Amino acid sequence: MYKELSKALQDSIEAYYRWWNDTYPNETVYAFCFFSEPLVRYAGVVVFTEEGLKKVAKEYKADEYYKNKDLVSLEKDLRWSPCDSPHHYEKEDDLNDIIFDGVNNSLNKIFHYTDSLALDDPKFEEHLSNLYSSFVKALNGFREKSLNGSQKIILSVWFGDQSEEEIKYFITNCNGPKLIDKFNNEWQ
Repeated sequence: MYKELSKALQDSIEAYYRWWNDTYPNETVYAFCFFSEPLVRYAGVVVFTEEGLKKVAKEYKADEYYKNKDLVSLEKDLRWSPCDSPHHYEKEDDLNDIIFDGVNNSLNKIFHYTDSLALDDPKFEEHLSNLYSSFVKALNGFREKSLNGSQKIILSVWFGDQSEEEIKYFITNCNGPKLIDKFNNEWQ
C-alpha cells in the first residue's frame, strides 16, 4: 500500500512540476512542497516563490493592521507560511484536482483505516510514520528525477496545523545539509 502511494505521489508531483514550469517560467522558486493535513486525507502542492512572497507582503502592508510593519519584516514572517503563498494548492482549471485525483482517492480510502485506529494504538503511530515516509520517498525521487539531484530548491510537506517535530522531520529527510541550514536560518 505505501510503496504504491509513494509512486503515485511522485508521479503526481512530477506532473505538477512540469505544468508549473510551463505556466510560471519567470518565477524564482525557493521551495516546492506537498500540502496536506496531519492525518493525510489529501495531497496537493504549495510552491514558494520570491515573487509570490513579495506580492503577499505588499498585500499585507496595505492592510491597516500591518501599516506600521516594514516589508522586510513581513517577508520574513510570511516566507514559510504555506497558506499565504499565492501558489498554495493552486487550482488552475482544477489541474491540482486532476493531477492528484488518483492519489487523493487512495488517501481517502487509507484515511478510513487511519480513522478506525485509536490514537493510543501503536498501529496508529506506525501507520502515520509509513504515510509520512511515503511522502519523503516521493519527494526524494522527485528531486532525483525532475530536479536532477539539484539541491537548490527546498522540498518538504506542509500541513495546515503542524508540529515543530513534523516540520523538522520533513525538512531533514528531504534536503541536503546546505538546504537544511538555509531553512533553519530562515525559520528562526
